[in-house]
Amino acid sequence: MKKRKLTRRAALDILFADSEAFFSDARLGIPFLYRHWRWIQRECLTDLNSPTEEIRKGAFRGLTDLVNLRKLQPTIVVPILKKLQTREPDASSILNMIYHEFPAFRPSDWKPPKLFLPTDRSREELEQMLESPDERMICVALWDAANYKEDWHWVQAECLKRLRASKDLQKGALIALNYLALRRELEPETVLGEISGIEESEWTSVVRENIYRF
Repeated sequence: MKKRKLTRRAALDILFADSEAFFSDARLGIPFLYRHWRWIQRECLTDLNSPTEEIRKGAFRGLTDLVNLRKLQPTIVVPILKKLQTREPDASSILNMIYHEFPAFRPSDWKPPKLFLPTDRSREELEQMLESPDERMICVALWDAANYKEDWHWVQAECLKRLRASKDLQKGALIALNYLALRRELEPETVLGEISGIEESEWTSVVRENIYRF
Protein backbone atom coordinates (compact mmCIF):
# COMPACT_ATOMS: atom_id res chain seq x y z
CA MET A 1 0.00 0.00 0.00
CA LYS A 2 1.33 3.41 -0.94
CA LYS A 3 2.36 5.59 2.00
CA ARG A 4 0.36 8.77 2.36
CA LYS A 5 2.17 11.98 1.61
CA LEU A 6 3.54 13.75 4.66
CA THR A 7 3.30 17.48 5.20
CA ARG A 8 6.54 19.19 6.20
CA ARG A 9 5.20 19.83 9.69
CA ALA A 10 4.12 16.21 10.14
CA ALA A 11 7.61 15.10 9.11
CA LEU A 12 9.17 17.49 11.62
CA ASP A 13 6.88 16.18 14.36
CA ILE A 14 8.17 12.66 13.62
CA LEU A 15 11.75 13.93 14.03
CA PHE A 16 10.84 15.53 17.36
CA ALA A 17 8.98 12.49 18.70
CA ASP A 18 10.96 9.55 17.28
CA SER A 19 14.24 10.34 15.55
CA GLU A 20 14.86 6.65 14.84
CA ALA A 21 11.62 6.47 12.83
CA PHE A 22 12.50 9.72 11.07
CA PHE A 23 15.93 8.55 9.87
CA SER A 24 14.72 5.07 8.90
CA ASP A 25 11.93 6.45 6.67
CA ALA A 26 13.12 6.68 3.04
CA ARG A 27 11.01 9.81 2.52
CA LEU A 28 12.70 11.66 5.35
CA GLY A 29 16.13 11.50 7.00
CA ILE A 30 19.12 13.52 5.80
CA PRO A 31 17.65 14.43 2.36
CA PHE A 32 14.63 16.04 4.04
CA LEU A 33 16.88 18.05 6.38
CA TYR A 34 19.00 19.26 3.47
CA ARG A 35 15.99 20.29 1.39
CA HIS A 36 14.11 22.13 4.13
CA TRP A 37 16.75 23.26 6.61
CA ARG A 38 15.81 26.95 6.55
CA TRP A 39 12.16 26.13 7.21
CA ILE A 40 13.15 23.59 9.92
CA GLN A 41 15.35 26.21 11.59
CA ARG A 42 12.44 28.68 11.64
CA GLU A 43 10.02 26.09 13.04
CA CYS A 44 12.48 24.99 15.71
CA LEU A 45 13.10 28.55 16.86
CA THR A 46 9.34 29.12 17.08
CA ASP A 47 8.86 25.91 19.06
CA LEU A 48 11.50 26.98 21.60
CA ASN A 49 8.83 29.32 22.97
CA SER A 50 6.32 26.52 23.49
CA PRO A 51 5.00 26.08 27.05
CA THR A 52 5.30 22.31 26.54
CA GLU A 53 8.68 20.90 27.56
CA GLU A 54 8.42 17.98 25.13
CA ILE A 55 8.00 20.36 22.18
CA ARG A 56 10.96 22.46 23.32
CA LYS A 57 13.10 19.33 23.64
CA GLY A 58 12.13 18.35 20.10
CA ALA A 59 13.10 21.79 18.83
CA PHE A 60 16.54 21.52 20.45
CA ARG A 61 16.93 18.09 18.86
CA GLY A 62 16.11 19.52 15.45
CA LEU A 63 18.62 22.35 15.87
CA THR A 64 21.27 19.83 16.92
CA ASP A 65 20.76 17.90 13.68
CA LEU A 66 21.09 21.11 11.67
CA VAL A 67 24.35 22.02 13.42
CA ASN A 68 25.72 18.54 12.71
CA LEU A 69 24.93 19.07 9.03
CA ARG A 70 26.33 22.62 9.14
CA LYS A 71 22.99 23.77 7.79
CA LEU A 72 22.11 26.61 10.10
CA GLN A 73 22.30 30.42 10.23
CA PRO A 74 24.30 31.35 13.35
CA THR A 75 23.49 35.05 12.98
CA ILE A 76 19.82 34.19 13.58
CA VAL A 77 20.12 31.25 15.97
CA VAL A 78 22.90 32.37 18.35
CA PRO A 79 21.16 35.49 19.77
CA ILE A 80 18.02 33.46 20.51
CA LEU A 81 19.91 30.66 22.23
CA LYS A 82 21.91 33.16 24.30
CA LYS A 83 18.66 34.49 25.77
CA LEU A 84 17.57 30.96 26.69
CA GLN A 85 20.78 29.50 28.09
CA THR A 86 20.20 30.60 31.69
CA ARG A 87 17.07 28.47 31.93
CA GLU A 88 17.58 25.85 29.19
CA PRO A 89 20.73 23.68 29.51
CA ASP A 90 20.21 22.42 25.96
CA ALA A 91 20.68 25.98 24.69
CA SER A 92 24.21 26.12 26.12
CA SER A 93 25.06 22.73 24.61
CA ILE A 94 23.95 23.80 21.15
CA LEU A 95 25.77 27.12 21.46
CA ASN A 96 28.99 25.21 22.15
CA MET A 97 28.32 23.05 19.08
CA ILE A 98 27.77 26.15 16.95
CA TYR A 99 30.95 27.80 18.24
CA HIS A 100 32.86 24.63 17.43
CA GLU A 101 31.43 24.26 13.90
CA PHE A 102 31.34 27.98 13.02
CA PRO A 103 34.54 29.56 14.48
CA ALA A 104 33.70 33.02 13.14
CA PHE A 105 30.86 33.24 15.68
CA ARG A 106 32.88 32.31 18.78
CA PRO A 107 32.96 34.91 21.57
CA SER A 108 36.47 36.08 22.40
CA ASP A 109 36.26 34.51 25.86
CA TRP A 110 34.85 31.17 24.67
CA LYS A 111 36.60 28.07 25.90
CA PRO A 112 35.62 24.72 24.42
CA PRO A 113 34.13 22.24 26.88
CA LYS A 114 36.44 19.46 27.98
CA LEU A 115 35.87 16.90 25.25
CA PHE A 116 37.87 13.92 24.08
CA LEU A 117 40.34 14.95 21.37
CA PRO A 118 41.41 11.95 19.28
CA THR A 119 45.06 11.27 18.46
CA ASP A 120 46.39 9.69 15.28
CA ARG A 121 48.34 6.66 16.54
CA SER A 122 50.12 3.82 14.76
CA ARG A 123 48.43 0.44 14.52
CA GLU A 124 51.19 -1.02 16.71
CA GLU A 125 50.60 1.54 19.46
CA LEU A 126 46.84 0.98 19.33
CA GLU A 127 47.26 -2.78 19.62
CA GLN A 128 49.46 -2.32 22.68
CA MET A 129 46.89 -0.02 24.27
CA LEU A 130 44.13 -2.55 23.59
CA GLU A 131 46.08 -5.14 25.58
CA SER A 132 46.30 -2.82 28.60
CA PRO A 133 44.59 -3.80 31.88
CA ASP A 134 43.48 -0.15 32.11
CA GLU A 135 39.94 0.05 30.71
CA ARG A 136 40.21 3.80 30.16
CA MET A 137 43.27 3.26 27.95
CA ILE A 138 41.42 0.62 25.94
CA CYS A 139 38.55 3.04 25.38
CA VAL A 140 40.93 5.79 24.25
CA ALA A 141 42.52 3.34 21.81
CA LEU A 142 39.11 2.46 20.35
CA TRP A 143 38.17 6.14 20.00
CA ASP A 144 41.48 7.07 18.38
CA ALA A 145 41.24 4.13 16.00
CA ALA A 146 37.64 4.93 15.06
CA ASN A 147 38.59 8.51 14.21
CA TYR A 148 41.77 7.89 12.22
CA LYS A 149 42.34 4.31 11.06
CA GLU A 150 41.47 3.47 7.44
CA ASP A 151 41.02 -0.22 8.32
CA TRP A 152 37.56 0.28 9.76
CA HIS A 153 36.80 -3.46 9.58
CA TRP A 154 39.51 -4.01 12.19
CA VAL A 155 38.22 -1.15 14.33
CA GLN A 156 34.67 -2.47 14.12
CA ALA A 157 35.82 -5.96 15.15
CA GLU A 158 37.74 -4.58 18.14
CA CYS A 159 34.66 -2.65 19.24
CA LEU A 160 32.31 -5.61 18.89
CA LYS A 161 34.64 -7.77 21.01
CA ARG A 162 34.02 -5.43 23.94
CA LEU A 163 30.27 -5.05 23.78
CA ARG A 164 29.85 -7.83 26.32
CA ALA A 165 32.65 -6.72 28.62
CA SER A 166 32.27 -4.38 31.58
CA LYS A 167 29.82 -1.49 31.42
CA ASP A 168 32.66 1.03 30.96
CA LEU A 169 34.21 -0.93 28.08
CA GLN A 170 30.82 -1.47 26.53
CA LYS A 171 30.12 2.26 26.60
CA GLY A 172 33.58 2.99 25.17
CA ALA A 173 33.01 0.51 22.34
CA LEU A 174 29.60 2.01 21.55
CA ILE A 175 31.06 5.52 21.41
CA ALA A 176 33.73 4.27 18.98
CA LEU A 177 31.07 2.53 16.87
CA ASN A 178 29.20 5.82 16.78
CA TYR A 179 32.31 7.52 15.35
CA LEU A 180 32.34 4.84 12.63
CA ALA A 181 28.63 5.38 11.99
CA LEU A 182 29.19 9.12 11.58
CA ARG A 183 31.99 8.32 9.09
CA ARG A 184 29.67 5.87 7.28
CA GLU A 185 32.31 3.17 7.72
CA LEU A 186 30.83 0.07 9.31
CA GLU A 187 28.63 -2.90 8.43
CA PRO A 188 25.12 -1.81 9.49
CA GLU A 189 23.53 -5.26 9.69
CA THR A 190 26.42 -6.72 11.67
CA VAL A 191 26.55 -3.90 14.19
CA LEU A 192 22.78 -3.65 14.59
CA GLY A 193 22.63 -7.39 15.21
CA GLU A 194 25.32 -7.19 17.88
CA ILE A 195 23.88 -4.23 19.77
CA SER A 196 20.42 -5.82 19.73
CA GLY A 197 21.85 -8.51 22.01
CA ILE A 198 22.95 -6.15 24.79
CA GLU A 199 21.03 -4.05 27.28
CA GLU A 200 19.49 -0.90 25.86
CA SER A 201 21.20 2.35 26.84
CA GLU A 202 21.62 5.92 25.68
CA TRP A 203 24.53 4.86 23.47
CA THR A 204 22.83 1.87 21.84
CA SER A 205 20.09 4.31 20.78
CA VAL A 206 22.61 6.87 19.48
CA VAL A 207 24.52 4.27 17.44
CA ARG A 208 21.31 2.81 16.03
CA GLU A 209 20.02 6.26 15.10
CA ASN A 210 23.21 7.21 13.26
CA ILE A 211 23.30 3.89 11.42
CA TYR A 212 19.77 4.56 10.19
CA ARG A 213 21.09 7.80 8.69
CA PHE A 214 23.23 5.82 6.21
